[in-house]
Amino acid sequence: MLVPLLLASRSPPPPVGAPTTPVLAALSPLIGAPAFLRLHIKVKHDSTVYDFVPLKPRSASTLRTLLTGGAVDGEIRVLPARESPAEEEWRVVGHTALSAEAFQARVRERAEQPQQQQLSLLGNNCWSFAANVLAAASPDCAEG
Repeated sequence: MLVPLLLASRSPPPPVGAPTTPVLAALSPLIGAPAFLRLHIKVKHDSTVYDFVPLKPRSASTLRTLLTGGAVDGEIRVLPARESPAEEEWRVVGHTALSAEAFQARVRERAEQPQQQQLSLLGNNCWSFAANVLAAASPDCAEG
């Protein structure tokens, strides 16, 4: 779902009806990886960036566990957005009628679910996290 949106030259149009704000996504390098290895995805809404990373991303045991198909403890980060460096390209991947506070509450609700705290390259990873955030923020799910 997110890959075609990131590769598309045009952003999806906002839904007709209630006012919405865009939800953006960007690719970035994996923590500790070379800059050209842009495999990590993060989501931005309003002035906040959300992503899902291993709790100990630079640990050799984390890398070994992930590369052999295992799962490690993960962390959902909620960070203030910075001025984007030129190489970071944010793309509109959806729209939401949620306020910034309600959007963040949806992300935090997900972070509290125990099954969502284990990161695995094969299942629960930054890409599935981003897709879940986008789905939870869709205008169909918006509560205001």
